[in-house]
Amino acid sequence: MNKLLLFIIVFTLFSCDSKNIEQNREYNYPASKVWKHGVYSKYEARDLEGVFDGLEVDVIYSPEKNDIYVRRVVADTSKNLPLDEWLAMLKVPSKMSYWVDFKNLSKANAKQAMSIMINLLTID
Repeated sequence: MNKLLLFIIVFTLFSCDSKNIEQNREYNYPASKVWKHGVYSKYEARDLEGVFDGLEVDVIYSPEKNDIYVRRVVADTSKNLPLDEWLAMLKVPSKMSYWVDFKNLSKANAKQAMSIMINLLTID
């Protein structure tokens, strides 16, 4: 029992990463928690702008093209729709909330995908 307790204490102390600093930024929550799920068409996104406070979209990061595409699985190439093109269809993208669901995010591609997402934050 003592070994287990010691292991838990040591594990807890060494698993904390000082590089992960919590950001104390205020988040403006949408008025409604009713969002549209699975918006894969840029035209549907445009039509739903203002109808819902938020849209959920599944995306895939493509390391070959270093871009993010709207789709559920890597094999789905029927719609090569970049996320920036999807967002560009909205009149005022910054007034919407988004749940961007990465289907292939991993430690290997997270930094590249985040870099693209940060660039998308400037769209408006």
